[in-house]
Amino acid sequence: MLVHIKPWCDTAFNQSQAPALMNEIDRYEADSLVNASRESFAWLREMVELVIEEPHRMLWFVGD
Repeated sequence: MLVHIKPWCDTAFNQSQAPALMNEIDRYEADSLVNASRESFAWLREMVELVIEEPHRMLWFVGD
């Protein structure tokens, strides 16, 4: 899911995509090859949880 985020485009995830996005965030956070600095993605996980909580919410990434 995260591979679809482009810095020059807007990208949106809806409620049905949010669980897959959450799984991917968990995998990235736990993978020491991808996340060598062991950075926490808690801030992103919180935003995805807000999308999951209520219908018709979307998570937007706004490009340049």
